[in-house]
Amino acid sequence: LVELGIQRVSSTVLRFGTSTLAAGIALTAGSWVRLSRSRTALPTASRLILLLHGQRFSLQGTSYLDPGRPAVLIANRSGLLDPLAMVAAAPGRLWFADIAALNGLPRALAYLLRPLVTGYRDGPLIPAAGAIQSRIERVLKPKTIVVAFPDGPIGTSVFRSRFRLDPFQAAIKANATLHPTAVRERAQHQQPGEGTRAHKVTMVIIRKPVDIAPPASPTGKTAAGALEAVNLFSLRDRVREAIGEYHA
Repeated sequence: LVELGIQRVSSTVLRFGTSTLAAGIALTAGSWVRLSRSRTALPTASRLILLLHGQRFSLQGTSYLDPGRPAVLIANRSGLLDPLAMVAAAPGRLWFADIAALNGLPRALAYLLRPLVTGYRDGPLIPAAGAIQSRIERVLKPKTIVVAFPDGPIGTSVFRSRFRLDPFQAAIKANATLHPTAVRERAQHQQPGEGTRAHKVTMVIIRKPVDIAPPASPTGKTAAGALEAVNLFSLRDRVREAIGEYHA
């Protein structure tokens, strides 16, 4: 019983120390980003915080990204630190589609990543209807990646996740590639003597882009009203299915 009690106290102290140090890094880097208006500190801070939490990350499927076009990644939310893994691993300039990306994060970590939410400097982070699509379109440029997480609890099944239509609409209007993206958090085998900290890995798997081209007109040119020509609900279902194949 004494040994068990010592282990519990040690685990509590370690968790407190990890959270405190992670918060310090997040607040320092977040403040620097706001003062300097440079986001270069964000990937490094994210990697340090992941390391503190014993969380590794990997990114697969970058070959599907077209460097000449912007990309929208529709991703499930598998674990608490998924947004940090995205920032740490992203090969291009990354934005989050909306405030849902910060759901569940401790305040300090949300403070760190808030400048990456589209429309961060526009005012309210929960804008009026239609504003999210406009904000996403504004940042969609070549070598830019916009990540859209579902608006709901962490770990919700892909097929029950609430994905907004705004990122889909923005991708169509901005001629961006739209990628189903599976995020998986897995516990790793812990070796004896590694302490009480859990070891996990977050795997981000970018899949090939789904076809969102609207029907062509009889003249061979893209029909006017491209957005209206695409069945957004069907497109969202196809994206869900593609994520689900890799998330099981």
